[in-house]
Amino acid sequence: MRITGPMHFQVVIEQQAAMPEAISLQNQLKLFIHLHSLAFVAEKTASGPYQKSAVCRGLSLGEWSEPPHRRHYSRPITTMWIKLRTIEELQAACTSTLVQNMGIEFTAIGADFIEARMPVDERTMQPMGLLHGGASAALAETLGGAGAYLCVEEGTTCVGLEINANHIRPAHRGWVIGRATRLHQGRTTQVWDIIIRDEQAKLICVSRLTVAVR
Repeated sequence: MRITGPMHFQVVIEQQAAMPEAISLQNQLKLFIHLHSLAFVAEKTASGPYQKSAVCRGLSLGEWSEPPHRRHYSRPITTMWIKLRTIEELQAACTSTLVQNMGIEFTAIGADFIEARMPVDERTMQPMGLLHGGASAALAETLGGAGAYLCVEEGTTCVGLEINANHIRPAHRGWVIGRATRLHQGRTTQVWDIIIRDEQAKLICVSRLTVAVR
């Protein structure tokens, strides 16, 4: 398997070289019907590197006339996101908000997770010189809220309904990195799990966020 682009990968079907070079018409038709629902092409649009429209692409019989030891088709990487945004677009949406004031920066959007980091400095510390627990909760809700937003159609509103946070160990300086993954998505609620670690991958905080969807 080899990655060929940000929105799709290519699966190469390897067959034994000893197999006959020709495939019967009946078998070609079976392959065509079976792969018609599996083969897709991800097409980028001009609105951004993560924008795509997936169109069904059935393999023609001609494509299966290639030597049988090397045939391939393409399909998109499975993702749970409904809205596809770049990191820069998410960051720009947070201008002049708590997110910007606390120095929170989005760092990654994966197929099933979203990540951001937050500095441990005078903006996020408590008087004892440690990362404030409320700052960890703010990072967790920022990530869960952003993830929930990306999982719904345009025009749908997502707001935090309830959050809890268990503070495992203190952080003194540097950065903490949060990763949010979705545990549940229903018609009116979503539940997100957020894990926050320091730069040495030590566990700092575990949080769970419930989001109301309207």
